[in-house]
Amino acid sequence: GQEGLFAGQTVALGPVKTEGKTDVLERNPLLTKQIRFLFQPNSAELNIEDQGNQQALADLTNLLKVMPGSYILLRGHLDNTKIAEFQAKGDAYFRKMSVRAVEQSKMRAESVKAALLKAAPTVDVARLDTEGRGWDEPLPGAKPEDNRRVEVQLFTLE
Repeated sequence: GQEGLFAGQTVALGPVKTEGKTDVLERNPLLTKQIRFLFQPNSAELNIEDQGNQQALADLTNLLKVMPGSYILLRGHLDNTKIAEFQAKGDAYFRKMSVRAVEQSKMRAESVKAALLKAAPTVDVARLDTEGRGWDEPLPGAKPEDNRRVEVQLFTLE
């Protein structure tokens, strides 16, 4: 039953309202956009002629301009189409290829970082970090070419 400190009280939940105008950044569609760079199989070289990669680079450059206190993590990934083939060759071989996958995915992230610094030389390199995730984080239901990617994660420093 209804006893204790809150007896007889009801709870009403509603959306949080902010006083006055909303911050410009909250309405910026760039901040909710997934920024991804795609790669060819077995390659860590960013194809900057690719229109999707050009757009991703422009979006990333703009993001760094509109969020001067932000920090970017570039996370490299590989597709996972060869895992079964590698496992069939034994545990030691699979582990070796797994390490190589992490290294190559890190190289992909580094190539995006290099392209970004070339396109926007005034960006402080301390705002950029890279990591390789190998083939461990495939996008659900994605085609292999969509998993050969570098994803951008934005962090704000308050």
